[in-house]
Amino acid sequence: MTYQPSKVGLVQFTHRDDRGAVDYWGVLTVEFGQEEGQWVGLCQELGTAAQADSLGQAEVELREAIDLQLNEMAKIADVFEYLADNQVNFAPISVPQESGFAVVGSVLTT
Repeated sequence: MTYQPSKVGLVQFTHRDDRGAVDYWGVLTVEFGQEEGQWVGLCQELGTAAQADSLGQAEVELREAIDLQLNEMAKIADVFEYLADNQVNFAPISVPQESGFAVVGSVLTT
């Protein structure tokens, strides 16, 4: 059985500057499908993937993997250039919080 996505959704993320202000937000496209009894999640723009026994757990695992990928990329490269190169839609904003990326929500559609 090959992976066939059956659910598609969006994951919103934010980036916080060193002062704790949210300075950017963005949206990623995610898809989920079953393969060999496991739910597999894939972020279309970043290629990040995760799997779990349930759809809910696959969503959690994929959000955590995306969060890790964005925060680690920010440590080693120009993360905004990386996002642009991967056709990620993001825009500047300003709301006070802690520094770093945070996945702030997701919406699954069919």
